[in-house]
Amino acid sequence: MIVQLSADINQDDQLRADLRAILDDIVQPGVPPLRYTQRCLSSMTDIKLWLQRLAEKLSGASVLERLQHVEVLQMMEYQRVSLIKQHESLAVILVYLVKESHSVAADFDQVLETMRRADKYDNLLCE
Repeated sequence: MIVQLSADINQDDQLRADLRAILDDIVQPGVPPLRYTQRCLSSMTDIKLWLQRLAEKLSGASVLERLQHVEVLQMMEYQRVSLIKQHESLAVILVYLVKESHSVAADFDQVLETMRRADKYDNLLCE
């Protein structure tokens, strides 16, 4: 929300300045100089791996007919939906970081490389 509100031109100028100062503290956290955009991209990759592991567990359980418990199915579906929402939220944060010039060309190159390696049936690209 901070990133989004700091980019909103309809906000009060003082509020936007305060939000940008907060955003600068978040995005440039001091000594290890790992850019915030890189951390977001790394987290998105981790989420994708978690979703793949979850899908493998589901398919393995269905082969072994362990999906007879409704609670287990509901728990796995909740976990899947939560991970997708986290991935979407990180993508929105990245959009605003780019919009507010808190990223560099190398971050964009990393996104393009991820897109090149993506499976054409990747559900995260459709969400």
